[in-house]
Amino acid sequence: MKNKGFTLIELLLACAMSSIIALGIGYMMQASSENYAGAQTEVSLQSDAQMIMNNITDYIQQCNNLYYDQADHLLTIYYSINPNDSTYPQVLAWLNTTNKKLYICKITDEEDPLASTFTTSAFRSSDEIEKYLLAEHVDSFECDQQNYNGLQGTNTTVHIKAKMALGDSSYELENTVKVRNRIESNFRSVAEEEEEEEEE
Repeated sequence: MKNKGFTLIELLLACAMSSIIALGIGYMMQASSENYAGAQTEVSLQSDAQMIMNNITDYIQQCNNLYYDQADHLLTIYYSINPNDSTYPQVLAWLNTTNKKLYICKITDEEDPLASTFTTSAFRSSDEIEKYLLAEHVDSFECDQQNYNGLQGTNTTVHIKAKMALGDSSYELENTVKVRNRIESNFRSVAEEEEEEEEE
């Protein structure tokens, strides 16, 4: 009885089928890996956005006034703790639209070095500001100043919105915050303070 082997055509067909199967498996693995990486990025962006909202919400709820400079992307949150000083303490949140990083710092009084340096271009371009980094990949951060700025009274609400973006993934989160304290109108914004210094 003769042993019949494979013909050349059969071997070629087998190799072709194996290559097609291998390419299909490779493509499925690559797609699965990319989908997993994309899902991880979206989860990370959602987590960072929620962390931003939680931090800013906590600061706003306890404040007595706030001012959002749209041109500078700077949010200043004021607290009426010291009756002799209506400007401090305060919290500053600034978005660097170039590197998409959001920074936040607390300033206790006018003697605090940050009171005169945080808004300067020299400090913002230095490595020192990285100590105040809150989140990266912040595509935009906005605060609706129409509802509260300069108003006295209670039941004031503030609308804030943040958008995170990295690669093809993005995530937006909005929140309306109710200010628990009475809004005071005798606070000076950072922009107003700088204008007064220039006039002097």
